[in-house]
Amino acid sequence: MSESLEATGALLRAFSQLRDRSSQQRRDRLDALFAEFEALPEGDRRHGRGELNLFSLFNLAKSEASHRQFLAWLLDPSGSHAQGSLFAKTLMACCDFELPPTAIERGYCVVKEGSTYEFTPGMTLYQSGQFLIVIEANLFGREDARLLERQFLEMRRFGFAQKIPNSRQFALFLTPQTRGDRSNDPGNWYFLSYGDLARAFSGILSEIDRVKVKLLLIDWIEIVSQF
Repeated sequence: MSESLEATGALLRAFSQLRDRSSQQRRDRLDALFAEFEALPEGDRRHGRGELNLFSLFNLAKSEASHRQFLAWLLDPSGSHAQGSLFAKTLMACCDFELPPTAIERGYCVVKEGSTYEFTPGMTLYQSGQFLIVIEANLFGREDARLLERQFLEMRRFGFAQKIPNSRQFALFLTPQTRGDRSNDPGNWYFLSYGDLARAFSGILSEIDRVKVKLLLIDWIEIVSQF
């Protein structure tokens, strides 16, 4: 019996080693592919990626819901991208939110739009007693000042329930293009374009340690940079 157990253990260890070696080989091949892609001239790189862009391939490039879901996935610190709060910190830096540097590192919740929560005026990032960020991500709908004001009031009510100071509550409108101030803009909203966010995410590509996540983000950046 002892010899049988030892043989089984040896077989399992051998299988595990082969599996680890195979996984490492796949990662090495992906790393080599990414390095080869980065070495291409800009024109060739854009042409090659355009034909293989996953958002275009699956007809999601103009799907507002898909872009919202992808952004929510990026901003979720427990997302399968395994990059923690990297993307949330980058977005916050774009908007100059007045928050302590450590606020976003203490863990927070991401509530996707359309969830079962009563308060869902948009995508929501929050931590009770710490901070609250509401994101209205819009591609094709027109801005409605009254709607934004109502969403802002809903944010205030939710923030009060979560014991979050008003000074740490932020409402962000994500728009297709960079826009200047407009006379009818509600003064309590921040405005950010997809293009500006894409450029910010481009600046952190070297910090992403998972090749699949990096390539997927490149696809998304390529799409939203055209809005």
